[in-house]
Amino acid sequence: MGNNFGVIIVCCRADFSYAKGTVASVRRFMPGVPICLLIDGPFNPKSFVKRYGLDIINKPLIRDSFLKAHAHGAGLTKMIALWESPYEHFLLLDSDTVLWGDIRGLADFTKFDYVVDTGNQSTPDIMNLYIFDPKLIEIYQPDFNHAGQNYFCNGVFFGARGLIPIEEFQRFIEKESELHLFRCRDQGWFNFIIHYGKQTGLLRVDQKNLQYIVCDHSREETRLKFGSAPPAHVTDPTVIHWAGVANPLWTRRRETCAEAMFYFRRQLLADAGLRFVAAQNAYMWCEEWIAAWPRATRNKLFSLTGMCCSFAKAALRLCLGDSRGEKAIRLLRRLRS
Repeated sequence: MGNNFGVIIVCCRADFSYAKGTVASVRRFMPGVPICLLIDGPFNPKSFVKRYGLDIINKPLIRDSFLKAHAHGAGLTKMIALWESPYEHFLLLDSDTVLWGDIRGLADFTKFDYVVDTGNQSTPDIMNLYIFDPKLIEIYQPDFNHAGQNYFCNGVFFGARGLIPIEEFQRFIEKESELHLFRCRDQGWFNFIIHYGKQTGLLRVDQKNLQYIVCDHSREETRLKFGSAPPAHVTDPTVIHWAGVANPLWTRRRETCAEAMFYFRRQLLADAGLRFVAAQNAYMWCEEWIAAWPRATRNKLFSLTGMCCSFAKAALRLCLGDSRGEKAIRLLRRLRS
């Protein structure tokens, strides 16, 4: 795909532990492909970005004033990639996903601008629950033929920068408070603009089987299909997507098969120097325990972290000596990022 292609992973502080697993899976199956973190909220994992050579988009770096003011919060942040992606062509991934093989072969940008998941044809009730109100969409866009379309989960898709008019996103934001038309924030609008763009000839769109949505399958079915670690060669590449059921994965591991995400999160912990599986499991449990707290509580905890780390560093140097203490401190820094 050349140097104009990269992977964009959408995340925030609460789901950053999963984004680490997503990054590890991209590095495993697409080595050398640039990765960008598209971050929602006041969060900037500088040391992690530097260590793995990642690109980053956060609020201070958004150029368009309308996007900076309105494209934030769950379900809207990822839309920034449509106009401000650092790559001409990209694969966008939610943070609760991991690659299971190299899926670049599913997208041919010489023929298509967007490649989205196959999805399903929906009944009016299902459409109204997950996509948009089929009656109100006729008011919003009278010439849009919404019947008989395959609507999809937009946590995984290939796209091209700058082809969708940003005025369409502005209209969506301005009309949404009035009509309450679209469901799941961006998912309904993105389904609309992709299918409407295809109907009008604005966009060249293909639909492929891009993702395996875990909540559509039993735990045992997922376990048998993927196991606990990827094989050396994946014959049927896909993206495993927990689609909103990821947090907390570790504490729900007996209900939801999440071994693939745990595998890649362990890879990054081992890379940071935490090599014992029991310690890795304890660290993952702590990450999710903290992420499940209310935001205000988390913010207070993070404000205390710097003070606690100062005491921990002094204690390590005192107990282990300067040399071993510094090694332990470096390990703590890498794990914190």
